[in-house]
Amino acid sequence: MLLILPDVNNMKYNKNIVVLFLFALCGCNSRENGASEKITFINIQNASRKEIAKAILALASHKPKIIGINAIFSGRNEATEDSALYKAIKAANNVILISNQGRGGNIVNSDSLFTSACLGQGLLDYGLDEYGRVNRYRPYVAYQNTILWSFPVSVVSYSDLEKGEELMQNIVPNRYYKLKKVANPSESISIDSIAYFPDDNFNNRIILMGYLGPDKSIDNYSIVLEDGEQTKFYSTIILGSIIKDLQSGEKQTEFESAEK
Repeated sequence: MLLILPDVNNMKYNKNIVVLFLFALCGCNSRENGASEKITFINIQNASRKEIAKAILALASHKPKIIGINAIFSGRNEATEDSALYKAIKAANNVILISNQGRGGNIVNSDSLFTSACLGQGLLDYGLDEYGRVNRYRPYVAYQNTILWSFPVSVVSYSDLEKGEELMQNIVPNRYYKLKKVANPSESISIDSIAYFPDDNFNNRIILMGYLGPDKSIDNYSIVLEDGEQTKFYSTIILGSIIKDLQSGEKQTEFESAEK
């Protein structure tokens, strides 16, 4: 089960089992009138850490609910770049970073400089069928005698405490579930175009930053939906799709034949 996550240290792409880890839940915003948060996708392309830092600050000025980043900032880069990214993550105070699990089973995080500044982290485990297509996911993942929250669960829970509590009550830990629908990728904005879009595209929304092209061979996977429909999307869109599933309030369908 090999997936590709962008390593923003040098924008190379490492093949790993994708797993995301969430630390303690805090600072959640409660739901307003039971509304499901909208998602805006930001294409980071080959942006540097300094450029991503600038984008985080620009987004934070619009007061989004959460900024989730589907990229790993491993190791240290040039000091001014790292300092800018650290300060931006800390100032925003609503950034969730992604982690993954390497071949040896150890959790791989962004450098501790950045994890010390973020609101939290999250862990995702995609399930693949015999053709290498994503067809299931686990909201809560068993890891070393504990249960870790997935990236989509952490994004939903940090943005909506009530929904997070509801998920904990209704979803069985370490079970795979079918992917119901695909998030609308039409609201995808280039990282260097944020300033040209109105407040409505960001305010009170979930923001997901990740690689969204133009290279379709990078971080791009075929997926199979619950109704059998097949399509292909970048992993950041798949993450957004799982978030929309969890937000929907609909009962999640267990994937009975998935490997445990």
